[in-house]
Amino acid sequence: MSSKTTVPITGATEERERYLGPYATVFSSNQKCRSNNARKLGWKPTKGTKGFLATIRDEVEHRLGNAM
Repeated sequence: MSSKTTVPITGATEERERYLGPYATVFSSNQKCRSNNARKLGWKPTKGTKGFLATIRDEVEHRLGNAM
């Protein structure tokens, strides 16, 4: 999943905070990482992209529930 543009999408801080609470900056920032070092240490992915994406809704709801 990648964007076809390098132009950042901006949104009102108030709107982000309304939906994401204290985690607004974390969830709305552009963070990318690679698993190169973990793979060098022997880590192997087991779930794949679909498995990862399937966990996001529950994780966000859990985090927001604990924050409020």
